[in-house]
Amino acid sequence: MNITVQKLPADDIVVRRGARLLSKGEMLDKVAVTYPTIWKLMRQGAFPRSVVIGGKVAWLEHEVDEFIAKLPRRRLKGHDDGVPFHHKRKAEVGRDRSRGDTKPS
Repeated sequence: MNITVQKLPADDIVVRRGARLLSKGEMLDKVAVTYPTIWKLMRQGAFPRSVVIGGKVAWLEHEVDEFIAKLPRRRLKGHDDGVPFHHKRKAEVGRDRSRGDTKPS
């Protein structure tokens, strides 16, 4: 079923032909996180809310795609743009342990 939905300033929804609805399984495959995480993000307003059709939930594909497109990008080594990578290298973890640190960071 293809339906296009456009949000208006007053949060009224206009339905047009062409939009695609994603089932729960399709949406989870697309975003690669668990449903409890999606539920939490929906409650925080960070993820598009589902629509109910025939007693089942579905998500508008273009809204899910917009969410994915807005995710921060990982910073590449030697570049200043993106989200920094915070994991320590194995050599650094080994040095921490040799100084008496018992818990790996």
